[in-house]
Parts: sequence; structure tokens; C-alpha cells
Amino acid sequence: MLKNVLVSIIIPNYNSTEYIEETIKSVQNQSFKNWEIILVDDGSIDDSLEKIANIINVDSRVHCFVRPNDLSKGASQCRNVGLKRAKGEYIVFLDSDDVLAPWCLDERVKIINETILDFVVFPTIRCYDKMGDDNTLINERIKKELDLESFIKMDFPWHTTSPIWKKKFLKKIRGFDPKALNMQDWEIHIRALLNNPKYKKIDCLPDSFYRKHNSNNRISNSISDNILLSRKRLIIKLYSLIKSSSINSLKYTNLLLEVYVNQYLKLKITSSQISKDDLDVISSVFNRYLGFRLTIFLQLAHLFKNKENILLKISRKFLRYKIIQERKNWKGTFGKIELGKKKMTSLKEKIIQYE
Repeated sequence: MLKNVLVSIIIPNYNSTEYIEETIKSVQNQSFKNWEIILVDDGSIDDSLEKIANIINVDSRVHCFVRPNDLSKGASQCRNVGLKRAKGEYIVFLDSDDVLAPWCLDERVKIINETILDFVVFPTIRCYDKMGDDNTLINERIKKELDLESFIKMDFPWHTTSPIWKKKFLKKIRGFDPKALNMQDWEIHIRALLNNPKYKKIDCLPDSFYRKHNSNNRISNSISDNILLSRKRLIIKLYSLIKSSSINSLKYTNLLLEVYVNQYLKLKITSSQISKDDLDVISSVFNRYLGFRLTIFLQLAHLFKNKENILLKISRKFLRYKIIQERKNWKGTFGKIELGKKKMTSLKEKIIQYE
């Protein structure tokens, strides 16, 4: 029975004073009442924790924990802490500035509770100031068989808040990568799809809203060399996972090579910073384009420690040229699809019904 089902909403918090009350309120306004909120703070220095404490005083379903000091900073660690604390059978991840439609949990639980699915995906739409003020979907509803390819290409088929997960499946895949400084959502969805999940995508009105704004208060916001190195590590990790999987590995590893090179070229890197994993992956790129491995060439580049290494410069120029050529063929629709006028009208009317 649905009244015995508990859903855990996991929210990382970092200096989210501007939106955290609205985010929590969107959960409190759910027509489905059997939920808990697990907030995990990442070292906030604003008054968001004070606002959260005031809410906890009047609603026992809201809980807040602080990321332990022995864990590295970031949304991944916060979500994993929340996953360990969660008591619900089902999990929804919600960012501290995003909101759920009032009917979200009710409709999600009804569908996943009647199935043996590991997760179910629902449409997510963009907003600026309030629900229903924008008609841009996270993406179009594509065929399931294209989901893995789309994620690898960073043409995200769905948002972090779009799925409702069975907790046991998230524990099976060991949650988020704890070392990820960025692109952790991208990585976990690819890894989930590599685990042969049973899942379904629902064609319905959007039930969650991701906020579009310029803010310096996101947990993982800036793009530094450390973040680019973290991205590179995630790509190498997924590259190895796909190579050892039973799927069509050549197709997907080739796509990952393009993503890898794109990140690699953003780094202000010297030859002394190229690791063995870098050499293996980059030589695979050369092998793909030229039909033979240039491992010796790359190893020579690796031996030179000066910043003006001509071999390193040549290899990067070649890779830059090829990545530009390849990515011209990637025609993604992420953030480019609009909800139709009739559905947008229906969405606004449904929001009004719950006010």
C-alpha cells in the first residue's frame, strides 16, 4: 500500500539561503505526504543552516546533516552521505535551488511501486523565478536505446531530479563517485545504464523544475584545472568500464575518446603532467584516426619535461583539429526543446489547481 511507502528526498546544501526555503516548501506541498528530506550541508557560511533549523523545528520529516570533515567537499559526497542516512525505499535527488511540482511524488510512487523497475524517469522543465515561467524541457523524449549514447555525448536525456530510484539499485552501483568534483550526475547515469537496469521513461507533463540562473553559490560551479582533471579521471574510469562490459564497447569508447580529448585540450598541461592512462587513451585516439598507434610518439612527448615540447604541441594541435571535425556531427537537443503550447497550458492549469 502507498501509505507504507517512504520516499527520501536528498538535497545537498551549500550557501543556498536564497532558494532553500522554497525548495523545501515544494516538498512540503506534495499531495503525497509520506516523505523525508535529507539535507546534507557542505560547509555553508551563509544563514541557510539557520533557515533549515527553523523548518526542522516545525516539521520532523526534515533532517539535516553536515558532511564529515574526513570526506572531501562536493555534491557527490553530500549525496552519498544522504543515501546512507535515507530510510526510504525510493530516492529522489533534488538540488537546493530546484523545486518539485505538488503532484510529483504521488505520480512517481504510483508508477514505480507497481513495477520491478530500478528507476523511472519523468520530464523536467526549466524555470527562472517560479514554476511554469519557462517552457524549455531538459531534452526531448528519445528512444531508450539512445540514452547511453546521448549521455556520453553530454546531450543529457534527463536531469538529476528526473528519476525516482529504488534505493537498493543505487546502493548496488555504489552511489555517486566520491572523488568527482564535477560531472558527477553525468557519470552516475552512464554507470547506471552500464549496469543493465530495468527502467522506464514516462511521457507526461513535467513534474520537476530546474532553476536557470547565474549564481556563485552552487556546490560545483567553477571550472578550474582541478575540475578538468577530475572530469578526465571520470572519463578514463568509464572508458575502462565500457571496454570490459558486454555492450557494443567500440561505439561507446570511441564517443568517450572524443569527450576525453575535449576536456584534455582545455587543460594548460605540460608533458610531465601526462599520465600513463593519458598515454593509453590518447594513443587510442591516434589509432582511431590514423589507423595505427602512435604510442612511441606520445611516450617520447612524455619524456620531455619542458613546457615548449614540440611533440606535445604537435599532438595537441592534431587532436584539436580532429575534435572540431568530429563534434560537428554531434547534433544534441539538450536545453533546446520546448514544451508544446497545449501541454504548457495544461501544465500551468495543473499548477494553479494545486495552489
